[in-house]
Amino acid sequence: MNDSSGPARRTSSFAAMLRDLREARSLTQQELSAAAGLSVDAVSALERGRRTHPQPHTVRSLASALQLRDADRMALLSTLGRAGDGALEMPPRTLTTRPPSPPAVPVVGRDDKVAEIVAALRATPGRLVTLTGPGGVGKTTVALVAADVVTADHPGGVYFADLTDVTDPDDAVAVMARAA
Repeated sequence: MNDSSGPARRTSSFAAMLRDLREARSLTQQELSAAAGLSVDAVSALERGRRTHPQPHTVRSLASALQLRDADRMALLSTLGRAGDGALEMPPRTLTTRPPSPPAVPVVGRDDKVAEIVAALRATPGRLVTLTGPGGVGKTTVALVAADVVTADHPGGVYFADLTDVTDPDDAVAVMARAA
């Protein structure tokens, strides 16, 4: 929406605003998910309000796919309590021996995945685990929970490399090599 009377001005929840913005552009959930690089399930869950705390990169991807102007980007963010000029800018990428903290809310239904990752990390010293899949399915959350579980096992540190925006495999290798 590009004018002040569009969907961004009429709705107050992220779910309703996302749906209104998508429909105003005559996009299906499938079309929006493909354009944003997200799963259809992720877009559906966001529009139904089942997911109420999307990752910043998910919001950036949706805003880009919807080709939102600044006012609509900020209106969409304000429904999440994240309004501000730099809210949709890319966060700085750093590697540290202390990964970001896992979410403060419980991770539901992912215990098997977390256990699988923890087992892989504990099976071979120095093991690298990479999680792949469509955006918005919870890969980062699962990785952070697993990293938190194994931190005590690795006195040299557990490294977290956020590869969210890496599209070239050679770039991923370079980012991980800098961690060594």
